[in-house]
Amino acid sequence: MNNKIVDNRSHKAVVLDCKEIAEDTFEMTFELENPLVYKSGQYLWIEIAKLLSDDPRGNRRAFSITTPPAKNGTHLKIIFRKGESGFKKTLLQLSAGSPVNVIAPFGSSFVLPDDNSTPLILLSAGTGIAPFLCLIRDVVGQMIPRSINLLHYEDKKERMPFRQEVESFNGNKIRTNHFERPLETKDLQEIPNKKDSIFFISGPQAFVDHVHDLLVLEGIKDSQLAYETFYPTPKNIRSLQTLLETSIPENAEQKNLNSFFQNQIFRMALDSSSSHIVITDITGVIRYANKTAANITGYQISEMIGQTPRIWGALMDPDFYKHLWSRKLQKLPLVSEITNRRKSENFTQPSCICLPF
Repeated sequence: MNNKIVDNRSHKAVVLDCKEIAEDTFEMTFELENPLVYKSGQYLWIEIAKLLSDDPRGNRRAFSITTPPAKNGTHLKIIFRKGESGFKKTLLQLSAGSPVNVIAPFGSSFVLPDDNSTPLILLSAGTGIAPFLCLIRDVVGQMIPRSINLLHYEDKKERMPFRQEVESFNGNKIRTNHFERPLETKDLQEIPNKKDSIFFISGPQAFVDHVHDLLVLEGIKDSQLAYETFYPTPKNIRSLQTLLETSIPENAEQKNLNSFFQNQIFRMALDSSSSHIVITDITGVIRYANKTAANITGYQISEMIGQTPRIWGALMDPDFYKHLWSRKLQKLPLVSEITNRRKSENFTQPSCICLPF
C-alpha cells in the first residue's frame, strides 16, 4: 500500500552561480524558496528534472553542504569535480536561474559531537574535504573551542579546493596539513590525543581503505571512526562476490563448480522472489538487488549497485539507523518497518526489513 505524504525535505531551488575554484573543481550555489534548517557536516541531494544524456545512476546525486548553518539558510553551496557522467555534464551546463530540486538535510556521521572537549581528526582527499570545510567554518565562525586536525591529500596543490582559506584556519586549536603524497604512518604519529579523538574520514574508496589500514596499525578502534559515503572495503568481499557470480569461473575445479551451482540456486531464489531484497556488504554498500526491489523503489538495479541505502532517502530517525547498525555489527537479525522514498516521487512506501546473518 502506497501512502501519499508531504515530503518536507524536498525544496524547490534555482542555481545562482557556478565557478571553478581549483583545477576541474567547481563550487555551485543554490537559492531555496525557504530557509533550510540543518547542521554542519550534513549533506543534500540535488535532483535534475532532465539530463542532457543518460546516466545509469539516475538524475540525483548527494553532495555535502559547505555553507555553515549560521549563514542565510536559503543559499547553499556544494563543491564537485568535473566528470563524464550524464549527471555531472548536465550539472555543469545549468545556467543561473535553472530550477533543481534540493532534498535535505541528511546525515549524522559528520555532525559535531556535543562534547566540545572531544578532539576531531579529519582525514580527506579530493572533494571529500567538503563536509569538513563546513565543520571548520562553523567552528571558526562561532568561536567554538574545539581541537581539530585536518589532514588533506591532493595529488597537486592546483587541485586543492580553497587551499588559501584552509591554510588560514591554522591557529588556536585548529591545525591543517595538505599532502601531495599519500598519507603515511608518521603523519598520524605527530597528532596528539589520538586515543581520545574521533576520526572523520571522507574521500575516494582507495583513500578510505589506505587510511583505515594506517589507523588500524596505530591501534585506533573502529568505534572512533566515522564515514559518510565510502567505507573500508570489507575483507570478505571476495566471498560475497563469489556467492553472487553469474558465470562459471575460469579454470574452476570440481569443488568450485559444485559451490557455483549451489550458489546459482540461491541466486535464482533471490531473483524470482516477490519480496524487495538487497544484499549489502558489512559496510552497507549494495552488492545485489532483485527486480522486485527495482519495482518498489523505482531505481534500476544498475543504479542501486555500488550505492548505499541512503539513496532511498534516509527518512527514518537517526536512532533507528544507529540501532540497525548495532544489530548488524553484532550479527543479530532485525525485523522492523522502514519508510523509504521512491525515486523522483514525493511519497513513501513502508516495507518490512530483515537482516539475518
